Amino acid sequence: MAKIWQDGGLSAPDKYDAIVGAIDLDSWNEDITSAWGGSLYMYIKYLGMTDADTDKYITKLKTAGFRAVAGWNGDETDELYNYLFIDGKLYRVAVERRENRELMEFVYKFKYYENGIWPKTWQDGGLPAPDKYDAIVGAIDLDSWNEDITSAWGGSSYMYIKYLVITADDADKYIAKLKTAGFTQIESFWRDDVELENNLFIDGKSYRVTIEHRENSEITEFLYKFKYNP
Repeated sequence: MAKIWQDGGLSAPDKYDAIVGAIDLDSWNEDITSAWGGSLYMYIKYLGMTDADTDKYITKLKTAGFRAVAGWNGDETDELYNYLFIDGKLYRVAVERRENRELMEFVYKFKYYENGIWPKTWQDGGLPAPDKYDAIVGAIDLDSWNEDITSAWGGSSYMYIKYLVITADDADKYIAKLKTAGFTQIESFWRDDVELENNLFIDGKSYRVTIEHRENSEITEFLYKFKYNP
């Protein structure tokens, strides 16, 4: 198992080395930061690994903070996931045990997230960010936002912005912060979601801004909708 992974919290099975050729860190670094998706998976096989040691490895991952992935029906699957900082970068790492007649096999899936910075133009216009939390990268693209928002095709844009390990209490504090800033809660289409709206002047332009708190089993998610009023 690559040292850079272990230092980031992705442990290897005890006593077992990965079979040669399964881990190519040069290819990993190239693919994981690619503009085409920033994701990668590797099938890593272990020679002579027993069922008992496989179970011990899964327990080791859970002790390190990995949790079971929920399927479409809410039931736990055979895949475990965690959010890890590897070499200073944030990844969603999933580990899945696969049955193999000859060798014990695990699939390691990596999804790269860059740390996001709340746009100053939004903050100055009265749209505050949650305290202490950065947006997960890729969620805020101001170039795309500016292009969409001034488009002749509608002048509107929306962004799903996700926050890592934001607590339910801090999410409630953010909603209260938005209300203090003048946002009004409106009736949401989904019963359990909270939706707020306000009219703001951002960079000298008028926008109707709607913010919806979405339930997410892994990370807290807010949907920001902008409607440009020329």
